[in-house]
This record gives sequence, structure tokens and C-alpha cells, in this order.
Amino acid sequence: MQRSGLVLVLAIGICGCGSDYAPEVGEPVDVQGFVQPSSQDTADRLTTGVRLQDQWVISALEQQAAHAEIRSKLQVVAKFHAGNVTPAAVLADLFKRAGVAWRLDRDALEDDGVDLDEQKSAVSLQLDGVAIEAVLDLVCRLTGLAWEIRDGQVLVTTDSALHERSDNVAVFSLARLVSSSRIETPRPPNAHQGTQDPSEAVADSVIDLLMTLPDHTWEEVDGTGGRIETVRGHLVVRATYRAVVDVGQMLAVLELGTAGRLSGGSLSVRRPGYRFKADEAVRSALLKTVGAVQFEDQPLNEVLKQLAARLGVNIWLDETDLQDEGLQVTTAVTLVSGGDLQARVLLKQLLEPIGLTCIVDEGLLKVTTLVAAEEWLVMRVYDVGDLRRLGVSESKLISLLESMTAGPWEDLEGTGGTVGMFSTDLMCVAQMPAVHDQIASLLARLRQNLSGDR
Repeated sequence: MQRSGLVLVLAIGICGCGSDYAPEVGEPVDVQGFVQPSSQDTADRLTTGVRLQDQWVISALEQQAAHAEIRSKLQVVAKFHAGNVTPAAVLADLFKRAGVAWRLDRDALEDDGVDLDEQKSAVSLQLDGVAIEAVLDLVCRLTGLAWEIRDGQVLVTTDSALHERSDNVAVFSLARLVSSSRIETPRPPNAHQGTQDPSEAVADSVIDLLMTLPDHTWEEVDGTGGRIETVRGHLVVRATYRAVVDVGQMLAVLELGTAGRLSGGSLSVRRPGYRFKADEAVRSALLKTVGAVQFEDQPLNEVLKQLAARLGVNIWLDETDLQDEGLQVTTAVTLVSGGDLQARVLLKQLLEPIGLTCIVDEGLLKVTTLVAAEEWLVMRVYDVGDLRRLGVSESKLISLLESMTAGPWEDLEGTGGTVGMFSTDLMCVAQMPAVHDQIASLLARLRQNLSGDR
């Protein structure tokens, strides 16, 4: 099948969802702005190699460079303290701080009956040291909005309108993946000589993995959504803004893996500029021992506010998810401890009885429902080349993951996470953060035992 897309100037982060990992092969990797993937070739090189409509490609490259500049401004870290403020006022403040142009998609807002100036939709924020983009996502989630970068500015629209707009086009080169991956290129049926074009084999493998990226739909799989085609060693992607960004991030992670930069570690596929170090700070705080606590029939939001102050972290209570399960942020809870317990244990004792859990994301400790957490999947790429060389087959690795972790897995339960392989060494898993922790632990024990048997 013919498959293909525009070049994104993206930065990727090096990290696992459960624990940070920074490759040590060669010079250190900068988690805030790693070397760009091969899709970042110059316009001259790209147009020479592909011979698409040259001026169109050059214009696309220029547009994506402008988009990347806007995203970099959204990474400014600041304090956000606002009480009972309308969404319109909060958005205006965020974009003023970032110094970027923005506009509202008023037609979409009107169609969905959204009024950002209504006081009944007011939001309150008490966040310290958080990136503007992360706060923007939180505000949009609370109000049923979404955003994208379009025509050199941030467009704030509705979530439904954004998912219907699959008109962002991008072109990505597969040159580095073709040159460094080890994908079998079987001989075509009835062929007298030769094998499948390596670039076609790589493209097919990449596209299969891209179709498993969480939170996106594709016409080939779902009957609606984005499309991916190939043109002479390049992918041409036409999809939503978020899908195009995630495709670029996924390709960048695969390039690192095939270049040998993981060395038995793993990378998670997150947005450009993602603050992995902030996540690690939150995880470290969860390992701290908390002194005696005594909360009896206290509002959940007040208890979490006090725990956040003790731990020195931002705790975000996802009111939208709680309401979906019939809970309120003021639900009465009881938590009593004489001390000497880690924060993560206390939080588990507090949250699980009422069907809640917490997730580390964007430098925040997000409290949500167990139901919502099962739907929150992250793509993570594991380097398992050493295990393959120790004689563990691809099918055995996948079987171990699906049978020895909590899941759920789509192959077994019909819903949940997915796992696939790229080249011979990279295992690509879309799963919940908690299951990624289990996978990392399982692979570590497997390495330890198999290495000891040699």
C-alpha cells in the first residue's frame, strides 16, 4: 500500500513513565532539546530527494518552524494563582505571559454552547513552577476545549471541532531509520531475484506502530481520522494537529533507538519540551516519609491541599473525571496515620477506597478515577536488543509482558494496551504508567537472571 507527510521542529524527552532514563552513549542527551530527527533536513535536501511540489514543501517547512517557535514560548515556567476566574481571563493571561498570538474559534464555541466569559465556568488555579502549556491543557480540559497552532497563532477551539479537523499535513524523512534499522526485507512472491525495497519495509513497520499511538484515530484502522502515505522514503501525514506532533515525536524516539542511544533503557513519547525532570521531582517526593496525619471526615480537596504543602508538590484534582463517576472534590474522606509511611502509601490509602488514584504527569500529581487512569495510555519504546541476543524471541517477550503484568492488553482482553516491535531491538508499548513500571521491573529482573546464567 502506498503511504506518506510536513517536517516538525520538535524536541523529545528521555524518560520512562515510571523512572527517568538518560542514555550515556557518547555525549549526554539534552532532555529539553535533543538533536532533531532526520525529518528536519533542510528544505533543499528534502525537495531534492523527494521532488514533491518544491514550493509547497518549502512553505510547509517554514510554517512548521514557526509553529515550533510558538511551542517553545509555551514552555515558560511560572506560578499560576487564580481564584474563581473566568476561562477567558485565564487564557488571556496565559498567552500574554507566553508572548504568543491567539484567537478563539468562536463558531465552534457557539455550536457547542460554550461561553468562556460565564462566571459559572470559572476556574481556580494554585500551581507553582508549571509550564504554560501544561496549564493551558488543564484549563482546556476543565472547560471542554482544545487547542492547536494554526496560521502562526494558537487557536482555542472545542475538543469535538479539533478532532474533526484532520487537515494538518507533514512530511517526515525515513532516511535515518532505513540506514540504521534491522528489518527483514522478504523476497516478493514469484520474484526471481532481489528483496523488498528496504525503505518500503521500514515504512510499513513504522506505519503499523504509528497506528497504535494513543488518543488518535486513523482512516485505515478506524474508518475515520488521519491518513499516512509513503513517497520515496518519506511519510506524508494528514491528521489532527496533535496527531502530527505525536508522529514526529515517535519517529524521533525510534531514530534514537536504532542509533543505539538507549543501551537497554527506554524512552517515552511525550510532547515537545516535556519536563521529565519535574516528573522525577514529584516521584522523589512520593518516596518521602510523612509524619503523623489525622483527617477525619474532611473534604478531599482540603486534605490533598495540606498533603501537597507537606510534600512541596503540585496536586491537581481532576474534577471532570470525578464528576463522571458521581464524586465531588469535597467528598468526605478519612486518613489517620501515626507516621513513618511513605507519601505514596498514604495516598493509596486515601484514594483507593473511593475509587481514585494518582498519576505523575507534567510535573503534577494528578488525582483521577481508576476508570479514567485505565484509559490514559503512554507510548514507550524499550531497547530489548540485549535480551534478543541472549536468545529471548520476539514472541516470548511479548507473551511475557502480556501475561506477567496487570494489563489490560488489547490482544488478551480486547481493550487496553498494545505492544509491537520495530527493527529487531525496539519494543513499542502503549500502556498505563503503572503498567510501564511493572514492565521496567520485569525486564530488569529478566536481564539480571539471564546475564547470571551465562
